[in-house]
Amino acid sequence: MVEQYLLESTARELVRLAMHAQGLDALLVPRQASSGENAGKPPARRGSKPPLSVSIVDLKMETEQLLGRWCAQVASESPESGLPPGRGSGGQLMATRADWLRERLWVIESAVWGTLCCEELVAQARMVEDVVAPADGDVIDPPPFGTARQLARWCRLLGSPMSRSTIQRAVADGRLPSVVAPNGQVLIETEAVLELARLN
Repeated sequence: MVEQYLLESTARELVRLAMHAQGLDALLVPRQASSGENAGKPPARRGSKPPLSVSIVDLKMETEQLLGRWCAQVASESPESGLPPGRGSGGQLMATRADWLRERLWVIESAVWGTLCCEELVAQARMVEDVVAPADGDVIDPPPFGTARQLARWCRLLGSPMSRSTIQRAVADGRLPSVVAPNGQVLIETEAVLELARLN
């Protein structure tokens, strides 16, 4: 038997997950390149091609699989609850599955596996929310040095996108100062990267 607070939390998180499903899809759309040979050119077409964020694709697939697995489990436990949604495109399938599960929390509540199901759904929904709609908090300043990957994220966050490969090329060309850390990582001066990003 699932405890009431966990059941209520699961219901709330499934509503949020359904709301954020389209937002997760929006993060998959290729962005206009800000630097490099395709600078200023819009993506040729929408769809799954670079520069997609692999981590967003992974999160989307993981979420859809988790929802699909628990939908199948609920349908198996309670055939009278009907067939789970198996079709839909993009965030629509995720939202439909989240809604379907929320409407059948009575099945999950009494199931032996109910607590595990609720815990997994809540954790996944919160992860999606953190990606799609991160909480507003205090402004965090970027570190003085970082790897090309870290600084590419900071550039994007601060509104001057620059790809990791562009940063790496600028380091190789000597346009960006860098040092090699004891662990072998190449650390680049953040301010120099941000300045270069603003110029591009």
